[in-house]
Amino acid sequence: MKLKHLYGKHACLNRKDPRFKILQVLSLVLFGRKLAYGSWWLHAARSTGAMLFQDGKLLLGRRDNSFDGNKKFSTFGGFVDNFETFAQATSRELREEVCLTIPPVKFNTRNLFCMDQRRSSISEQHDMPSVSTIYIYHPTKEELSTLATTKEVSEFKWVDEEDLDAMYKKGELAFEHNYKLAKQAFAEGWHLETPEFHIIHERNGTYD
Repeated sequence: MKLKHLYGKHACLNRKDPRFKILQVLSLVLFGRKLAYGSWWLHAARSTGAMLFQDGKLLLGRRDNSFDGNKKFSTFGGFVDNFETFAQATSRELREEVCLTIPPVKFNTRNLFCMDQRRSSISEQHDMPSVSTIYIYHPTKEELSTLATTKEVSEFKWVDEEDLDAMYKKGELAFEHNYKLAKQAFAEGWHLETPEFHIIHERNGTYD
């Protein structure tokens, strides 16, 4: 039996699915904790995302039906499927999460903001190397005309840096690293335009 048949597509099992309940028990036995999300699946070794800016503001979406950060706000992204490039996965995730059709060619080295190489300290991923990329993109009004909520994202907010700080203090953001990267993007002027020349931030280490 292939692993994906046991885990379900992208390891995103419905909490009422019998397979999820079985995996909860297995996770408790093997790792001493219940399964909080599917990131321990090897698919999680590669992930990607995008920060979308327009008129100096960052687009955030409220995560829905999510294992982690549910009902809180974040930027958009997900796991890279087999035989996909990071750019192709970014394009697909935006289409699936918020109905935006932005071709993979739009995500390239010019707007690659961050490459994160790490070994996780999460028990399910202990010492498993992973790579994550973050792109920054300024969508056109035509591209944004198709923006819509989905089963994964239930609400949108355009925020400036002050709004972002306020949401962080209120605990409305899904991920700490998401906040830090967005702050860095604001500080470096990415919210205004994609710099012609820039440094790709490479991060290495172990993170929860």
